[in-house]
Amino acid sequence: MPASAQVRPNIRLRPVAAEDAALLFDWLNRPDSLAASLDTSTPVAWDAHKSWFDTRLSDPRTRIWVVEQDAAPVGAVRLQDKGDGPEVAIYIGAPVRGAGVAASALGLALDEAQFVWPGSEVIARVRPDNAASRRLFERAGFAQRNRADDQLIYVFTL
Repeated sequence: MPASAQVRPNIRLRPVAAEDAALLFDWLNRPDSLAASLDTSTPVAWDAHKSWFDTRLSDPRTRIWVVEQDAAPVGAVRLQDKGDGPEVAIYIGAPVRGAGVAASALGLALDEAQFVWPGSEVIARVRPDNAASRRLFERAGFAQRNRADDQLIYVFTL
C-alpha cells in the first residue's frame, strides 16, 4: 500500500519558497521544537537560520515542503540526502497535533521521495523520549535500526 493511502484530503505539501524563511524560523525556535530536536537545543539566530535556509533551498539533494491543512500552513517536512540516503525531519504545530496531520504529511513526502530517491532508505533520527515521533515513524512502516544514548535511528525503504 502506498504511503499516501492514509492521506487526509485537506492536507497537502507545497514546496517551500524563499518567503517561507521567517515561518520556518518561527517553528524552529518554538520551545516544543527545540525540546524535540537532536541538533538544536537553544534558539537559533536569524542570520544562522537564513544562511542554512538559503543553502537548503538551492541544494538539489534537499526537498522542503510546507504542510498545509485547508490551505493554512501548519508544519514542514524536509528530506535531505546527506550522502547515505535522504533523512527526514518533520515539524507539525501544536494546534493540529494528534489529528493525523503528521502521518498524512509524512506519507505525501515519502511518495515524493520515491521519484527522487527510488529504492533508497529514508532515515529518521528520533530522541528516545519523543514518543509521538517514534509512533509516527513506526506506524508509517519505518523499522528501528540502531539505538544510541541520544537517538533512535529508523529506516524506511522506498
